[in-house]
Amino acid sequence: MIRKLKVMASVLGISLVFSGLCGCGSNLPAAAPENTVTEDTDDIKDDITDEEQSSDTDEEPVINNLALKGPFYTGLNSLTNQNNEDGSYFYEDMTEDGITVITNMCSRNSQSDGQAPDAYAQNFVCAVVDNDAEVTDVKSDDTLCASLTYPAYRLHWKTGSNEDSRQAVGVVVLTDNFTFYYGFKCSVDDYEENTDFYESELDSLELLDLSDIEGETADTANDGADSKADNDGNVYDDYCSIVSNADPKKWDGFELIDLDGDGVCELFATCIDGERFDEGIQPYMIAGYNNSGTVVNDDLQDGVAGAGGYRGTLYYLEGKGLLHESMTYAPFGIPADTVYVLNDGKIEVSDQGSFSLDSYENSEEEGWDPLDHGSWIWNEKTVTEEDYKENLRKATENTTGLPLSEIKWKNKDTILEELKK
Repeated sequence: MIRKLKVMASVLGISLVFSGLCGCGSNLPAAAPENTVTEDTDDIKDDITDEEQSSDTDEEPVINNLALKGPFYTGLNSLTNQNNEDGSYFYEDMTEDGITVITNMCSRNSQSDGQAPDAYAQNFVCAVVDNDAEVTDVKSDDTLCASLTYPAYRLHWKTGSNEDSRQAVGVVVLTDNFTFYYGFKCSVDDYEENTDFYESELDSLELLDLSDIEGETADTANDGADSKADNDGNVYDDYCSIVSNADPKKWDGFELIDLDGDGVCELFATCIDGERFDEGIQPYMIAGYNNSGTVVNDDLQDGVAGAGGYRGTLYYLEGKGLLHESMTYAPFGIPADTVYVLNDGKIEVSDQGSFSLDSYENSEEEGWDPLDHGSWIWNEKTVTEEDYKENLRKATENTTGLPLSEIKWKNKDTILEELKK
């Protein structure tokens, strides 16, 4: 699963925009000839050459001030990062698990007179995004057309062969002077499992006017670092301050995780080599945010208490804004659960449950089961064991979550570098 990348490939010159058209495959339905490539390659090249020549006489070349902004992801490995003087760009990143490549790019328009926009969108993918692309489907994305206020087309395409075969889905947006593409690509074997996620992420694309955003460039547009907080600093700047000023004896491991799935990450921290009040207990801090600024929640924990009374695991449910602390207590392994919710930056208890032991009598006898000597309690009400389990499933949205103890924590310098991007 992608965690809430930044990626860019080289942008071709305008005279080469459709130079790879002959190698571009098309497998579109015969019933929709308007979506196929119908123009002769030489004609397209002639059109581009004419446009290139006329542009040489322009006193002031058009500069792109727009950028497609996708969701914010963490743990990305940059493959290509290119910005050009005319405002065009090409970013390409691979997700931490090595499965998905995300492409966000922009190039000058090269649509010839009379060319259907859906055919141009297909040509753009085949000639600019990937010269080996074979588009299998292209449709107008009416929802994005409305939200972006420009023509937008959603395309499914494939590239490569045999073990190098890749499947992709992306969106092409046509503005007055530049064409934009944002999409996801992975192996054919992984595509089916991830396609629903890719499609839903594309639904959230935004087109930013960078001229209205002080200090922002196309390089940062894909980072999604727009904070909801209307305070005097970006939320990520606030996180930088928290990390920079953190006591290294308390907090020396950090990570960015979009706990509630709103596109802005929360800052997670823990103690790795510092000093803990109990060597068996692992402390955690989660910094969230609201309209007043950042909120630090630093009273979370899991592990095994030195005295042996508490044993617990804290799970985070990424994208759902939930935490689940699963616990047992000595000496009989009595179970308990606490579910937390991220609410306006604060980590608050949402639901609690436990088993209440009524009697220890005969506990030394063989076969004695503590769960036969008490009652199940959920949010201070007595329930059956079945109801307890059902309530827990509902509270966690039937999701197990991931242990905070298994996060690949980053050191101070690494997380600061990531935050400052």
